Amino acid sequence: MGLYRICRFIILNVAEFPAGANETLNSVTAGALGDKNSIFFEVICMKVAIAKDGDLVSEHFGHCAEYALFNIENNTITRKEILQSPGHEPGKLPALLAQHHVTHVLAGGMGPKAVDLFCANNIEVLLGISGPIDSVIRNFIAGKITPGQSSCHHTHECDE
Repeated sequence: MGLYRICRFIILNVAEFPAGANETLNSVTAGALGDKNSIFFEVICMKVAIAKDGDLVSEHFGHCAEYALFNIENNTITRKEILQSPGHEPGKLPALLAQHHVTHVLAGGMGPKAVDLFCANNIEVLLGISGPIDSVIRNFIAGKITPGQSSCHHTHECDE
């Protein structure tokens, strides 16, 4: 998990901090700077896209119908959304996911050109991933994902 983003927050008036967010504030203020009325803090943020077929990781990133996107802050999933595939067109998916601020892509497989396009967009690719999406994302957060061989073996169709 080499890629991540540092999300910086400045809370100018702690009294106006969103309702229900005090637990989050308390968990990240250990290294925060500021006085009792304003706080500056940083959170490690990642956004993970998983190619999906139903509830399972898709064998091929570019051929699935949708992607599960997970926002992760300090090893906690803060948001999950489903993004419909724009279709299998060279270069389209890496650019789309970069626009969605994705930092990591998990899939069973994809071709080498697609991997290069994701890397050019500062998106880390982990291939050879399989299983239920909910288990995969929990294992990813825990650092228990071991990338394997791409399940894509027909390179002429796999290149993004």
